[in-house]
Amino acid sequence: MSVLLFLTNILLFSSITTNSGQSLIKFTEQTLNKLRLTPASVSKSTSYVDFALLNEYQCAIECVKDQSICTGYAYDATKKMCSLYEDSTRKLDSDIIKIREEVQSNVCDKMNCKSGAICVDYDSSGRKVATCVCLNGQSTPDDCDKIETNVWTDFNDWSVCSVTCGEGYRFRKRQCLAANDRTQKLSSDQCIGKDIEIQPCDITHCPVYGPWTPWTPCSTFCGIGFKQRNRSCNPPGSNCGNYTDEQRACGEANCQRVAGIKQTEAEKFPLKGYLAIREGDILCVPQNSSSMAKHMADLVCKSIGLVRGAQYAFLNPIRFNSTCYPGILCDGTEKDFYDCKYDRSLASSDIKELFAVVARCIVDGGFSSWTQWSTCSKPCGTGQMTRSRLCNNPSPSIPEPEITLEDPLLAGKNCTGDYTQVKTCNEQAC
Repeated sequence: MSVLLFLTNILLFSSITTNSGQSLIKFTEQTLNKLRLTPASVSKSTSYVDFALLNEYQCAIECVKDQSICTGYAYDATKKMCSLYEDSTRKLDSDIIKIREEVQSNVCDKMNCKSGAICVDYDSSGRKVATCVCLNGQSTPDDCDKIETNVWTDFNDWSVCSVTCGEGYRFRKRQCLAANDRTQKLSSDQCIGKDIEIQPCDITHCPVYGPWTPWTPCSTFCGIGFKQRNRSCNPPGSNCGNYTDEQRACGEANCQRVAGIKQTEAEKFPLKGYLAIREGDILCVPQNSSSMAKHMADLVCKSIGLVRGAQYAFLNPIRFNSTCYPGILCDGTEKDFYDCKYDRSLASSDIKELFAVVARCIVDGGFSSWTQWSTCSKPCGTGQMTRSRLCNNPSPSIPEPEITLEDPLLAGKNCTGDYTQVKTCNEQAC
């Protein structure tokens, strides 16, 4: 009976019969204890065989199978070593005797085959006969070690590494040839060994991305724009891939597109004051932004319909009680104020480091409406009627006395045309 039959279930001691007619022996841990020798009882018994087994249950089974001698066993789980003992003074438990009565000896148990062969029992005229059978297919047990194997060619050269940098692998292969015909190629399973060898390989350290640059200012401060950042590959000249730049959406989708002049002297000098954005927040910029301030002023003036831009722009310190709107940056290429960029990081700047943009738009004079015609100067004999208009709609932006314009042409232009019109009336004779 095969050893595996005993390992199927070790929950209790009983005998059951399978559908195939095989008898399976099952026994409990309590039954094992009746064969397991304690350290004290080992010293009184004689060990007559030692061999390696996977677990204690197999060791117990070997003791049960050896019906003539074994009275107990000891198993070293660390060394996986089973020792069977004989003690003529020890009386076996009735459960062990009953198990042995049910165990039929196998003719192969006492057969020792040569290396390269296994024992097979078969029926011969109604009885079991133990026979050693060669694993290599030879006809007699004496020929088990006579193996004619096919041969390998030499390995070919190693392949290139599987990666261009870092840790990868490489391989080399060989071919199986027939032993009696070296020109005949065979599948690898007809030779002993493997047809491929694999080993690790390490080329160089892989290039890595450097740190990201700071985000660029948003491409627009009003509406949805984009911002960008970049990074390079280290070492320089190497290739890390295509992820060297990144863009994200930014801006405010529902912002108020309002920019203008927060006038400081509306009656005396119209359209002079602070550049303002949104709901009158004063536009503020860094101290070294004089040229940008003039460009901003031009754009703001044009955005409110004054196509000639600003007469001037200069920077004033921000008052602590003023509402400041920082972060808008113009580089001089914009055609519209709302094309300027927005750098959110400047929103946290110290107000003491920011300056307001004071500017005045160029206003060319415009005529007012004509007055009503005057009454005729004569009741008869051809008289005259007159009407007039002023250049105050709007009045031209005359520079303030304390302001010296870099270019006189930046002053507002007076109106061109007639200020007064005359026509005849009452042309009938008196």
